[in-house]
Amino acid sequence: MYAIIEQTQRFKLVADQLAASIRSGDLAAGQKMPPDKKLVESFQVSRATIREAMIALEVMGLVETKFGSGAYVCKSLPKFIEVRKRHHGYFENVEARYSIEPEIAALAALNATQKELDFMRNCVDNMMAPDVSTQIISKNDWALHLAIAEASRNTVFVSVVEFLWEVRNKLPKWTRHFNERSQADKHQHLCIEHSNIVDAIKAKDPEAAREAMRIHCRSMGTSMLKAWHEQESELKGAEQTVVGRLEKWEP
Repeated sequence: MYAIIEQTQRFKLVADQLAASIRSGDLAAGQKMPPDKKLVESFQVSRATIREAMIALEVMGLVETKFGSGAYVCKSLPKFIEVRKRHHGYFENVEARYSIEPEIAALAALNATQKELDFMRNCVDNMMAPDVSTQIISKNDWALHLAIAEASRNTVFVSVVEFLWEVRNKLPKWTRHFNERSQADKHQHLCIEHSNIVDAIKAKDPEAAREAMRIHCRSMGTSMLKAWHEQESELKGAEQTVVGRLEKWEP
């Protein structure tokens, strides 16, 4: 019996090799990581792939980024974690949410109680408050999406949403990108899109709820793709597997 051949994205292969170098001591604890340009030449991949690999190493606790100085090997290393089994990429998370959360919202439109609707609306109002902190926004954003999952009356979906947000919170790029967005973009993403979702659920309109959530998930993902392309003239290699699918989303 032959083993199944897995299609592994390039950044995971790069991260595996760099992790091995760190574990072996070739890249010593506290040492500054090689610059992106050198890694691009060594691995013959794009800078986008190197950035994703560095994020993977940061999530694993093998590399830390010092503001204004660069990335360094952590002085204290955690126990071994295999990247291809444990790390989930940014775009993988975006695609998963885009595929799953609209269906959860549609079910919520059929099952949400008035008490749950009031809670959802309160979460949106909290995010719309003037001078609201990023911490409060994140807390209410998470609470809203979890409440929608709970209103679906499917505990598996609740667990799935919890997992998707756990993955999201481990991706430094997500927070960095959100913080770089303009106030107008944040208002659109947090207030208008969330309000549309809650309004559709309140109206008990599954299709409208599905579409509102689809637009919301697509909004964050496509804006990140735009930012990505502004940094890279071309994405090439295995990272096109997921990114290519996201680029085909209808506007």
